[in-house]
Amino acid sequence: MLREQTPDANLHVIVPYGPHGSSARVRALDWLNHCQLDAITHDYLGLPVNSPKLVLSQPARAWAAERSLWRLTHEVRTSTVLLVREASPFSRGFVESALLRNAERAVYDFDDALMEPQPSMIERVFSKAVKWRRCVAAADVVIAGNDVLADAAQTAGAA
Repeated sequence: MLREQTPDANLHVIVPYGPHGSSARVRALDWLNHCQLDAITHDYLGLPVNSPKLVLSQPARAWAAERSLWRLTHEVRTSTVLLVREASPFSRGFVESALLRNAERAVYDFDDALMEPQPSMIERVFSKAVKWRRCVAAADVVIAGNDVLADAAQTAGAA
């Protein structure tokens, strides 16, 4: 299930990995600490990566994490949401876009070319490219890791 830290905050930071995952740590958690921001942090299973094999080896925890994400879509209505990359490895962007659309202020942060479809069965079922487009469209603010990614987000309709 999603792990939460630091209650009583109006900022929800949703990261795909636990604190040992480099993207989550560098792009969100270290900045929260550096800026001394009070936030409720959510990660999927607390793992350093969310490979399907690793996540599916813990089906009960993965199911609980999915349910927690959908509950969270109703809890963020008066909050700012910072979503880094994705909330669920088993999503086509519906839960992510609901989190972003339902938030009072929605920020989407990505640092890889998630918009480029990958030639794999997992990508066909749980497309990161489709998820990325939905997140970019739903966010009030998009933070891209470089100019090329920023241009792609702007072309896709980022605010």
